[in-house]
Amino acid sequence: LKHSYIVYVKAEDDICNEAIQKIKIEKPEHKVIIKSLDIQEEIRCNSDIEINARIKNLGDNEESILIMIENPDLGIEIETDQFILEENGERDSTNKNLIMHIPEDVEGDYMFKTTLDYGIDNVVIDNNVSISCDVSENNQYSNSDQSDYISIGEIEPAYLSNNKIIEGTYKSNLALDNSSLNSSELLIIILSALNIIFIIGILYMSKWLKL
Repeated sequence: LKHSYIVYVKAEDDICNEAIQKIKIEKPEHKVIIKSLDIQEEIRCNSDIEINARIKNLGDNEESILIMIENPDLGIEIETDQFILEENGERDSTNKNLIMHIPEDVEGDYMFKTTLDYGIDNVVIDNNVSISCDVSENNQYSNSDQSDYISIGEIEPAYLSNNKIIEGTYKSNLALDNSSLNSSELLIIILSALNIIFIIGILYMSKWLKL
């Protein structure tokens, strides 16, 4: 754009008049801008988010550029590899995507600092984001369902074979330790044992009745 231009102005009325003014447009030697920066305003804890930056070189020189996003409170500091933007044409702009991980248990409002560094100067943009650690309803139901059930072991019931009773067995998954069992677990184990004894008793009675 280092050229001279002429602006021609003409006013029409009963008497016409016109004027010519010469102007000169010059591009700056060095100028890179962030045309757009897309970042979520609401973010979940323990998640990955993607940030998209649109960069354009408005200067009259090729530039080597680096983009960095940081937040010291969250221990976040990510950056792109250095890349080149030419001074004119199709290669004077580009899109850059950065992905960062949000830690657990960091609910609150935070400021993310984005820095575009092109050597001779830099551009800084601050973004406020809100991080939420709320657990979804589906996860809440899933966790509560899992907590209502415990695995106490495998029961193989007794059965009658050729008038001979084969006793059932019980394989426990729990350490029978008073310190590790609560009252509900003990109750389940006791009821399971009584059930086995009851089945064995029925089978014995069936055997003697047949005799």
